[in-house]
Amino acid sequence: MHQKKIIKEYDGIGRIESDLYNLPDVEIKFCQYSDGRIKGEIKHFNYVVELLDLLKKFIPLTIEGNTSSGGSFVFNSYVNRLSFGSNQEPSAELFGTDFEVVRIETVEDHREYDFKIEFALLQLALFWQIKCDSPFGEFIISPVQNSKEILKEIKDSKIYDVTCHISFTFTSNKENLEKNIAEIVDYLESVMIPLSFAQGVFINCIYYNLYIKDAEGFKLYKSVHRSAKTKSTTSDELIGTLHIQNFLESVLPTFTKDFQKQTGVGDAIEWYLESIRPSVIESKFVHGCIAIELLNDRFKENKSNDKILTKGQFKKLVKEVKSVISEHILDMDKREKMHLKIPELNRPTLKSSLRDMYDFYDISYSDLFPEFEFVEIRNQIVHSGLSKGEFKDLLENYEKLVALLQRTLLGMLNYSGEFIDRLDNRKHKKFKKKID
Repeated sequence: MHQKKIIKEYDGIGRIESDLYNLPDVEIKFCQYSDGRIKGEIKHFNYVVELLDLLKKFIPLTIEGNTSSGGSFVFNSYVNRLSFGSNQEPSAELFGTDFEVVRIETVEDHREYDFKIEFALLQLALFWQIKCDSPFGEFIISPVQNSKEILKEIKDSKIYDVTCHISFTFTSNKENLEKNIAEIVDYLESVMIPLSFAQGVFINCIYYNLYIKDAEGFKLYKSVHRSAKTKSTTSDELIGTLHIQNFLESVLPTFTKDFQKQTGVGDAIEWYLESIRPSVIESKFVHGCIAIELLNDRFKENKSNDKILTKGQFKKLVKEVKSVISEHILDMDKREKMHLKIPELNRPTLKSSLRDMYDFYDISYSDLFPEFEFVEIRNQIVHSGLSKGEFKDLLENYEKLVALLQRTLLGMLNYSGEFIDRLDNRKHKKFKKKID
């Protein structure tokens, strides 16, 4: 097992943020590790015991201050425990990932600078560098030197560590720097969604470092850390590593913010990832159904008329239906309950709207579920907690459901490259929306 390496060490004087108490400054020392953790301690103060009792009210704790190397920091952390050094001076351990270090700027500066921003990713399995275009120029995804060993450790021990970096180089003045960073970070968040889909595991950005270029090269300017959205260590590849670059080049032009908003594909990918995580089969099945139904709901909102009759036609029908109900049902409570169900008469069934969606995107489904039979299985699980059929049948239908969901998402993203077919011994094939 490899050791978590220390990337950077910091020490300095911090101020504990509190609206209720005027707390004295504290001496802190902490390290940045390769898995995104920040760990350190508050050192050398005599009131530490009383302070720890007080700090329990402020967890998570925010400490701001200046480092000895001329930077400033914001550290949102947790107080872990009281400890004593060899000289019996008390200190309190800190740990967390929500952390930021920046260089202090003392004068206004409107010049243009070259910056490089490097994001540290967890769980992305690449073994060589790939390059793709973006609105910010070319970005490069590079594996860390020992990524194979790290990925094995992640699988074996569920200890997360950085496996790859994504880097951009761009030009900015310091006035617009934060705006540019926010746009790049937002874009990266978008890139990680299809990357997660391709690899079949949640891929996270645990921290990013910003570097500024001077006469001696790039130097660290800012470091930002955050908690990881790590949910699973078991990868279920859909796109082989050899084809990741082609996959990104193919789907990113389609996978815009507007496309995500209109179709719900980004949210559906998250539910897809939930559906393939190790879990109870019924739970995985329902998660897969949620992904498809989410796509269908967004389709009905943006591309399909979800009413069978016009407003005028349905108003006339409602009047006639209510008349028949009044004629045959005397109990007012029962009559009212039936009245509440009348609006559903003018809505297409889930199966008919699913058919419309798959026809619109020209994606085959009948070889897997000719009549969308997964809907009945989903209803059985949701309403009774179990599937009524044999377990082997449920497992077979689950595999078909995941295959349908993969086909749906790849089809909506207009992908036509290589993929791994889970229903055909996981063979690598060229993807087609329409099955011959």
